[in-house]
Amino acid sequence: MSSVVVDRLLDLLLPRFCLACARRIAPDAAALHLCRACRNRLVPAPVERSCPLCARPSPARRPLPAPCGPCQLRPPPWSRLTALWCYQPPLDAVIRAFKYHGLDFLGADLGRAAAERLAERATELDLVTPMPITPWRRLTRGFNQAERLATPLARRLGLPCRPLLARWGLPRPQAARGRAERLRLPPGQFRVRRRGAVAGRRVLLVDDVVTTGATARAAAAELLAAGALRVEILAAAWTPSAPLSDRLGPALTGLDGAPRLAP
Repeated sequence: MSSVVVDRLLDLLLPRFCLACARRIAPDAAALHLCRACRNRLVPAPVERSCPLCARPSPARRPLPAPCGPCQLRPPPWSRLTALWCYQPPLDAVIRAFKYHGLDFLGADLGRAAAERLAERATELDLVTPMPITPWRRLTRGFNQAERLATPLARRLGLPCRPLLARWGLPRPQAARGRAERLRLPPGQFRVRRRGAVAGRRVLLVDDVVTTGATARAAAAELLAAGALRVEILAAAWTPSAPLSDRLGPALTGLDGAPRLAP
């Protein structure tokens, strides 16, 4: 039986509906579980004339690629931030379904889009690692969404994917915290599992959403402290607001953007 026939039979038994508008969608046009119209509404994160460290658009007069003024004054611990889309409708429905409603297979779509975005720069990286979640969060959710994104991304880039970090902390999720509380992450949330796997490596740290950048800051700083040569951040969703460097506090030691989905 051909795959086309199988897909049609499955569509009859288990029809798919757009996560954003609830319109029925065919299985061969269901990237991100969105209909074509809703996929066209996805807002790419800034790429042209944007700061490589915080992804915000730079003034037209600034030569690129160059960090924006705030990031030069207070550089984050990563050397580049790559984001796929802005975190707003309809992407917010995709991220919620991915994280909270068991649609972890969406990680494959997100990973494919991320791989297309990073394909030309794969040789500048040594390995991929997912942002870890606490043991409590893994127990209640059943999986780490960043891992579901990082694994297919690494496979497509031809890079190893390793869980370099462990995370500890209270079970309250970041999504339930206000901005000020997110910025006050307790120290010691992250630790490197094996320093030998990190030392001298160019690491791509993968997460589903970057909002304040506090979690990415703490994780990237821990990787650099363990000897990573460089850390880059990849996020499927990016929340545009004040420059990340404005929210990261004093400068940290160690400083050294939109994919297309097939219809």
